Amino acid sequence: MQPPIGASETIPLHPALERVVHSFAGGNDGADPNAAPILIGRDLYGTTALGGNGGCRFVHGCGIAYKVSLLGQERVLHVFTSGTDGEAPTAALTDLGGVLFGTTVYGGGSGCKSGHVKGCGTVFELTPKGKEHVQSRLPGGAKGANPDSQLTFFNGALYGEAAAGGTGKCYYAQTPGCGLIFKITPSGNVSILYAFKGGKDAGTPSGGLLLYNGNFYGTTTAGGSSRCYFSYGCGTVFKMTPSGTETILHRFKGSWNDGALPASGLAMLNGNLYGTTISGGNHNCGLTYYLPCGSVFEVTLSGEERIIYNFQGGADGQSPNGLIAVGDELYGTTASGGRGCAQGPGCGILFKMTPSGEETIVYQFKGAPDASGPDSGLIEVRGTLFGTSGGGGSNGNGTVYAVTP
Repeated sequence: MQPPIGASETIPLHPALERVVHSFAGGNDGADPNAAPILIGRDLYGTTALGGNGGCRFVHGCGIAYKVSLLGQERVLHVFTSGTDGEAPTAALTDLGGVLFGTTVYGGGSGCKSGHVKGCGTVFELTPKGKEHVQSRLPGGAKGANPDSQLTFFNGALYGEAAAGGTGKCYYAQTPGCGLIFKITPSGNVSILYAFKGGKDAGTPSGGLLLYNGNFYGTTTAGGSSRCYFSYGCGTVFKMTPSGTETILHRFKGSWNDGALPASGLAMLNGNLYGTTISGGNHNCGLTYYLPCGSVFEVTLSGEERIIYNFQGGADGQSPNGLIAVGDELYGTTASGGRGCAQGPGCGILFKMTPSGEETIVYQFKGAPDASGPDSGLIEVRGTLFGTSGGGGSNGNGTVYAVTP
């Protein structure tokens, strides 16, 4: 399969309906949500990486867990405080029978100290009423550090990714190691499923694990091909069995006809895997140096890959995030690009994509008081898409937003 040489965009004739469900206020409230919310009943649950006045990172706080009704009424469920508690929850939550499970990149102890942060990260559980319990504190080193992805439930256990740590000889992260896949039982026992090695193997897993037919599929932002403009590799798509057997399905090359840095998770549509790369492709979005705009890719379960769309920047998007499949189409966001932004060259877009690579720009974010910089995935609730933005909103601290195509 050959990648497209160019790309085309279609501006819809009837703009989508968009509203800001909640604007984060910072301080005692959250700030900088990095992940999509999840729906339980009629409420959305999620996290913000900053805010909460938990005493971390100067005045920015350690992050919160929140509950927001579909009408916008918000409640802070938990304020993270670092130390033995977590810090910087950047991943989406996982619902298991009404109990929420999540991860924090830092906190949990005194290990992995770097700059103004310390602790190698945690796995926590949280009741809908806000009672939190730290299930596990990652120790760093060979046992992993910095879990920054959503947990996946399978056969009575949770599976997750640590972006650093492990036994691989990688040094491009704050903590040595190439990252790993771990398994955690309901009682909090953690075991290592697979430690990435870097080089031709993968490194720095990101975006979470997609469960399909009893196997896990995911992406890494490093490792893979040595024919990449990044010395540590352009990233991979991998398959992992529950027993820890890994298969690299694709090694990104970062050339004009391939992507680089797949930092988000995967979506499954019609038996194929779809995802995004924040770099790569055949369009330049750099001002003073070459910076590819990113791409949407397809990978078959046998490992055959093709680029179905190259972002162009400008009115089109740049630096795409995770995809979701809705019916026979894909939806996603870009962190920048688009028209009509009050804060700069582009506040990001929400787009629709067919498996053949036809893009429709569904909505162009405008910046405060609208959302800006939508850098999370999406969820679909009765025909409406919900997501978060790290910026924008009436307070400039990010939003939960809703778009009805």
